[in-house]
Amino acid sequence: MDVWQTFVMTLDTNSIIPLLSQIIIILLKDYNQYSSNQSKKIINILTYLLVDNEDKFANAFEEISSFPDLPEFQKIIEVVNSRKEKITVEQKIKHLIS
Repeated sequence: MDVWQTFVMTLDTNSIIPLLSQIIIILLKDYNQYSSNQSKKIINILTYLLVDNEDKFANAFEEISSFPDLPEFQKIIEVVNSRKEKITVEQKIKHLIS
């Protein structure tokens, strides 16, 4: 997970946007099988991407499907759902053609 954290935190925002949904899927794929320490690192990475940098990645939130219904994901879910509700049709079109 340290490699993922370094990867995500060193890439330019514009480089992460097209990969965001894939990064999330990969991190969550076997979430229940990770150790407690690894799970915390995943939450930290997702919090960095989706909560701490929500303004930078908000246009990509529409592509994000869902998160496990677990307490540790609550803040992330709230931020993503809140941003999804605010995305206008014009923003969706701009995101699709960019």
